[in-house]
Amino acid sequence: ELPELISKKWIARGYYIAAFIGIIPAVVFSIPLFILIPVAYGVVVLIRFRKTRYAEYKQLAKIISYVSLIVGIVIPILFIFQTKPQSFNAVGISGLLFLAIPLSYLYTIGRYRLLDLNFRVRRNTQYSLFTFFWGTAVIYLLVWVFFKIPQMDLPNASIIFTGASIEINSTSDIAGDTVSAEHVLLMLLGISATFGFLKLRKIGQTFIDKKYFRTQYDYRKASRDLGKLLATTLSMEQLAHDLVEKLAELMKLKRVGVVFFRDEKCCACQEAFGFDGKEWKEFCLGQEKQLIEAIKQFQHEFVVDYLPTPFKESFVKEGFHYIIPVRSKEKLLGVLLVGEKQSETTFLQ
Repeated sequence: ELPELISKKWIARGYYIAAFIGIIPAVVFSIPLFILIPVAYGVVVLIRFRKTRYAEYKQLAKIISYVSLIVGIVIPILFIFQTKPQSFNAVGISGLLFLAIPLSYLYTIGRYRLLDLNFRVRRNTQYSLFTFFWGTAVIYLLVWVFFKIPQMDLPNASIIFTGASIEINSTSDIAGDTVSAEHVLLMLLGISATFGFLKLRKIGQTFIDKKYFRTQYDYRKASRDLGKLLATTLSMEQLAHDLVEKLAELMKLKRVGVVFFRDEKCCACQEAFGFDGKEWKEFCLGQEKQLIEAIKQFQHEFVVDYLPTPFKESFVKEGFHYIIPVRSKEKLLGVLLVGEKQSETTFLQ
């Protein structure tokens, strides 16, 4: 909210007036271009009061500004290039584009938790939706190309194919096994379009996978990096710090923690990645003996829910899901604590 704009009542009323002026001729006289009058009015208001926007407001309204700018440029172009009423429905396309503006507001409200609203679609759900829409869009374009290819003006010739040669002749009544060049070109264009769109889908899917941290683990790189880390780090504190950072990088984790024990009796050091971890460290030091005894019951990785109540509540509060005991000759050296993946998907073995 910009107080200087809210204090001027005519600005809000002007939107209603501009909408009324624009919608009447658009509906009564079938002049759809007048629908842009409220948009033009909004642009004038933004330009007139651009200096009243502070830095935080500009950051919040960045997506809205970009979307509005794109819509404001594309819609007039649609109407300019609509030479025939039957060429395409510019009004219908404009309506769909206009929907992007309220959607940008909805995104901004959810992204920055404005208006006391707090809703969020989990990242794995977003990934599924984007994957579905991208695949659907590629298939739609491929089908559209298949219907457009037969309408192309292709050369009319005959092709004679033998085991040793291919002959192309403009004469249509040649004896023997002849094939229309048009049919061959249609087939080649169809195959090319299919492989081209499959490649396009793969490129887009790779981008989505990278954006949502769905790329596969490079186990060889992980083994090499961790081996180098263990071989070059001398102090235990530095080892703990570097270890959680490296694990978070390799496994794309939101939070990682490590606790080293001394002689299975006390905590030698502890480190966390992804949050401050001050309270968690104090808790570990205050309950170190009970924590060590609780973890010694497990030989392999386990869910934090299996821990006694105080430890379970503390680890869940800090966002840890799994605990992996680190042993050497049956001696408990420490534990790794793993939080949620950045992709927000479940863990595999």
